[in-house]
Amino acid sequence: MALALDRGTRLSHLSRAATKGAVALRGGAVTGYRPLAVRKTSVDELIDVDQRLTRLVYAYVATATVWLVVGTLVGAYLALKFVWPDLGVAQWLSFGRLRPVHTNIVFWGWASPAMLALALWVVPRTSQRRLHSIRLAAASLAL
Repeated sequence: MALALDRGTRLSHLSRAATKGAVALRGGAVTGYRPLAVRKTSVDELIDVDQRLTRLVYAYVATATVWLVVGTLVGAYLALKFVWPDLGVAQWLSFGRLRPVHTNIVFWGWASPAMLALALWVVPRTSQRRLHSIRLAAASLAL
């Protein structure tokens, strides 16, 4: 049901508190009352981020990069197995055993630390709050 209002129409059926922050539907203006609005910060305000957190994010990125290289090498070997099926005759070098190794390395070794690094980088900057514990983030990297 569409509600069309003219400039002179009064909203008697709505409470005064409900209409304080509302924009009139036709030709109205925004009032100053905005209960859910958050003060926007200017670009000039610097975000105070701990240097330990920055080093930890770099450690996450370095770990993800190492696992990406390892996963890519395993994937390249598997691609070569399609061209030359008799490339590695050892049983542990078969496609059926290395395919799960490749997918797990790429997902758990590269994508997970990379996404955690992104979260550790973005969350303190967008929320302008410090993390509760950098030690817990370092412990999750060690695991």
